[in-house]
Amino acid sequence: MAKKVMLSFPDEFLAEVDRVAREEQRSRSELVREVARGARMNAHVVPDTSVVVKWLRQGEILADHALALRSAYVDGRIQISVPALLVYELANVLRYKDELTTLQVGDAVRSLFDMGMEWVPPTAATMRRAVEIARQFDVTVYDAVFAAVAENSAAVFVTADERLARRLATLPFVRYLGDVETDGDA
Repeated sequence: MAKKVMLSFPDEFLAEVDRVAREEQRSRSELVREVARGARMNAHVVPDTSVVVKWLRQGEILADHALALRSAYVDGRIQISVPALLVYELANVLRYKDELTTLQVGDAVRSLFDMGMEWVPPTAATMRRAVEIARQFDVTVYDAVFAAVAENSAAVFVTADERLARRLATLPFVRYLGDVETDGDA
């Protein structure tokens, strides 16, 4: 027997759900039910730099989860979008790894572009929402940009930063990498 549950979502998220519903000629309720079941959320992911770095540094904690996410993308099971900020953050993280040469850092960055992910450029609306998220949840704008891109894309924001995931836990589209299923689904 089905039970009714009252949920609240940020206005921006519902506006995106309504936009998708219009495009797909479906109802808001139908899409929200899909999100609750995880069907839509598994289709589109925005990983942050803490996840993507594990694609390249496979000895890190939760690298297996990150690699499963990458495999799901490569196999065509999920779509991945990332803000353009990611490439700068990743290059900066790798630059401080003494065991990597400048050429290796460049190759790692190039490999991301070769993957064919959707690179999302900054917009005034995304930045405004990122600042709102940053202030509301006391996180950096850098971290909030990933959440804003995910929210705007009706995607799941996945982070390996447990502290960040806890701070953003009330946003329905935020997942900690350690909680993401790795058996073939995002």
